Amino acid sequence: MSTALAARPARTASKTLAVARAYFANPWTTIATPLVVLAAVLLLNITIWAIISANLHDAGDRADFRDGVQWSGASSWMFVYMFVLAVQAITAQLPFALSYGATRRQFLAATGIVYLVLSVGYATLYTLLALVERVSNGWGFSGRMFTAVYFGADSWVARWLTFFALLLACFLVGSAFAAVYQRWRRTGLLLAFAVVAALVVGGAALLTLTEGWVAFGAGIASAWTSAGDLALPLFTTPFVVVGGLVTWLVVRRATITT
Repeated sequence: MSTALAARPARTASKTLAVARAYFANPWTTIATPLVVLAAVLLLNITIWAIISANLHDAGDRADFRDGVQWSGASSWMFVYMFVLAVQAITAQLPFALSYGATRRQFLAATGIVYLVLSVGYATLYTLLALVERVSNGWGFSGRMFTAVYFGADSWVARWLTFFALLLACFLVGSAFAAVYQRWRRTGLLLAFAVVAALVVGGAALLTLTEGWVAFGAGIASAWTSAGDLALPLFTTPFVVVGGLVTWLVVRRATITT
């Protein structure tokens, strides 16, 4: 009996790693497609920056161009893609893992490992590209795709944490909505959207009725300023926690509808 009990953690770890490896069975989805699209978006932006730069005639025009591109959202597509990838993880990989003989706990552990690996990998890639962008003066044209103003200032550690936090938040929020859909289908998903909308609208109504918008904005601005370069990672943390908790509760404790 003691031998069987000792072997159980090893079997659990082996099954968890097997489920995690299944995510990379088709590397085109998790690795190739994001890199190909990223390269295409970068090349397209460089082309646009080159065309615009060729038509800038004075220092004022160049200054306006630099002010404009610092708010670029060209790199944000990666975060949306990871949200969609998380939805696919729950709706496609969960039934496969269960049919493979994995438990829900093993599936969640494996999925968490994959989310962490992808978040670390792509956060590192984005940080390196941000460094190249800074050194090359915006790819030679003062463009900003990975050093947009909301990704942090001069701290590369904070910039990496920003990318990592955003990626992880997209994974877990996507998983939460997908888990609700997988369990309760369209009705549950619509109810989840309704709850989120009610919270947003209710909060806005409360601030309006109490004339609290100015104080609310000032509080957010003060907290953001106090956090400095870590503002975005810190403000993203609640989404990570809530998304992870909802995913765990729905997948771990509920019967999944097939």
